[in-house]
Amino acid sequence: MALSSALTATPEGLRVRQYPPSLTVMRGETAILTCHFKVESLKYGVQWFKMKPEKKLIPKSSRQIFVEKNQTSSLVITQVALEDSGQYLCEVNVLQRDPEQGNGTELIVIGEKQMASFRNQHASDSQEPALLWCCSHTGNCVSFLSSVNQSCHV
Repeated sequence: MALSSALTATPEGLRVRQYPPSLTVMRGETAILTCHFKVESLKYGVQWFKMKPEKKLIPKSSRQIFVEKNQTSSLVITQVALEDSGQYLCEVNVLQRDPEQGNGTELIVIGEKQMASFRNQHASDSQEPALLWCCSHTGNCVSFLSSVNQSCHV
């Protein structure tokens, strides 16, 4: 899988690259968003934002951890929830210069796959079909005809 990312360059030499451009994780997993930058100054700061739809600073919390090393900043979100989905931006600030942003990462959080098993209410030797419904916690439902034990994946 190839990762593509935009590189932002300024006349002062600050370059910011953010990856991956899109990240899909299942609810409850950990998401890692990375921002790499080249800057000559030792005095810089990195902030992470979520666009919701306005730019909102992400505070450090028990689920949102910031890791910085060798001009790379990572936003680690543990136990991701559906509401963590959205566009994330890193911003690098250098004294006496305008801040530069990464190109953004779209975080997509999906619910866990669920499996439900249903037993046909007819006798096991019956060939009469029964209409079964299988619904997930999000309200998505599918129906199918069954004449024997079945499983559904939603």
